[in-house]
Amino acid sequence: MLQIFKDPKFDFMSQRNVMLLVSLVVVVLSVIVIASKGVNYGVEFTGGTELQIKFVDRPDIADIRTSLDASGFKNQQVSTIGNPDEFEVYIRLGAALDEEDELNLAGEVRDALRIHLYPDLGNKPDLNIADETNLGNLLAASPRLGDAEAASLASGILALRKEIAIFGSWDEIEAIDGMTPEALQYLREEAVIGPLALRGQSYIGPAIGSELRRTTLLAV
Repeated sequence: MLQIFKDPKFDFMSQRNVMLLVSLVVVVLSVIVIASKGVNYGVEFTGGTELQIKFVDRPDIADIRTSLDASGFKNQQVSTIGNPDEFEVYIRLGAALDEEDELNLAGEVRDALRIHLYPDLGNKPDLNIADETNLGNLLAASPRLGDAEAASLASGILALRKEIAIFGSWDEIEAIDGMTPEALQYLREEAVIGPLALRGQSYIGPAIGSELRRTTLLAV
């Protein structure tokens, strides 16, 4: 058997008074800091909205924070998530509204980022954002597509977007089953492939956050 210490004799107890003093000082300082600055609760404890957004290119976290701040989202936390090469960002927004309004924040955040980070994007429908109804209406407006064909292509676009998370080029759109050269040309003229897409969204109600704070304090 490997024996690192032979006949060890460490006199820990002789230092007990010093360690007790150090512990007491640390505890007192902690209480003073909490009393003066308070506790910076995360969205799990206060309630709020969590968003996961994927970008086509590497995003600048500082620019995202500035854009959200300029749009009125003051209580925010922004960080990268997962593999940095996947260009995904995690955004937390504290609860300042009722639940119905909180659930609508995703669109407001997305629009704020598009306006501030990509001012030259324009107002054309975005294939990384549009839902099935809007895609169907867009394609149905093409003089060369029937209603059934337009609906089928809209479903195909959404299915592929769900699979790959975000479109990065028109080549991905061209590979969709049933996509014709005429339909692709129409989309190129009437739509854009935007720079970001919403990957996920969750809402934590204030009641849940309050209960979590209470149980955490009891545990501590």
